[in-house]
Amino acid sequence: MKTLLPFVIAAILSLLLCPAFGAADPSPAKLHGPKIGIEDAIRIAKELVQKQSVRVDDSYIDSTRLEQNRGGDRRKFWIVTWLRNEHVNDVPIKGGQTYVHVYMDGTGKVVHGE
Repeated sequence: MKTLLPFVIAAILSLLLCPAFGAADPSPAKLHGPKIGIEDAIRIAKELVQKQSVRVDDSYIDSTRLEQNRGGDRRKFWIVTWLRNEHVNDVPIKGGQTYVHVYMDGTGKVVHGE
């Protein structure tokens, strides 16, 4: 029994240090998370509205959320939402939202709400 103990310890250590048991790189792709983080999504969205001369100077970023395309490819994308800073009697005015979809390849699309 004493002669097997070093082999058992060595086998356990090799399993614990094996990448398949937790020592793997915890990159977002391996964890099925987004390839682009929320900070980068906001930066890309700001750059996109500036390049396309979309007026958001009277708005603020209300939300940023991760979505998944419900049809077809099921890929993830960020939606950065600007909300107009206009109120009537402390009630926000409907419409005027600006949405930017930021895709995991770094591209994006501006969509206007109503």
